[in-house]
Amino acid sequence: MCRKMLWRQDEKIFEEPGFSPRQTAAKISLGYAAVGWLWILTSDSLVPKLTQDVEMMVLLNSIKGSLYVFVTSGLLFLLVNFYLKRILHIQQKNIRNAQYIKAIIDAMPDILFVIDRDGVFVDCQATRESELLMPREQFIGKSLEQVLPPPIAEQGNKLIPIVLRTGILQNFTYTLEVNGAPRHFEIRISKINDNEVVGITRDITERKLVEEALQ
Repeated sequence: MCRKMLWRQDEKIFEEPGFSPRQTAAKISLGYAAVGWLWILTSDSLVPKLTQDVEMMVLLNSIKGSLYVFVTSGLLFLLVNFYLKRILHIQQKNIRNAQYIKAIIDAMPDILFVIDRDGVFVDCQATRESELLMPREQFIGKSLEQVLPPPIAEQGNKLIPIVLRTGILQNFTYTLEVNGAPRHFEIRISKINDNEVVGITRDITERKLVEEALQ
């Protein structure tokens, strides 16, 4: 079976609306700075009011420093623990989504190809590799022109930019010789991201034969 794609959740752990690692780090840093500033502002003005004795002031400043470390450590623990739980929740959600997508794809009889904007095969998914025109090692990393007959490659290269630009699904039919016999296929091309599309290929030979018989 071709290597699984479309559920590369390790790359998308933090892709959650309203959540950004950089913003999270900034919030923790600002929270820490705010507490530190308030602590210094209040404690420095409080110590002289409590005592004018130099030794006592040194002792109070030492206690003040220890309390500052204790309070800010507790604050950091709460903040980091909160955001780590959120990250774990997002990761678990992505894993569940990935498992859901994987189950659907594994149950599909269709062949899926991931193709980049330059028309190069990036990945594939096939229940049976015997259904492929050639072993995946012979076409992954190669362009449509290097793998497919010119008319099919030309049509694919024509539609891929349209899908990437508009996000609208495109499809066309074609015929290939597989295991010495002509087979008819329909491919539907859909956008994955700004640089890749997925081509879902379905064998429609039986349907074509029925249609021709009815004509």
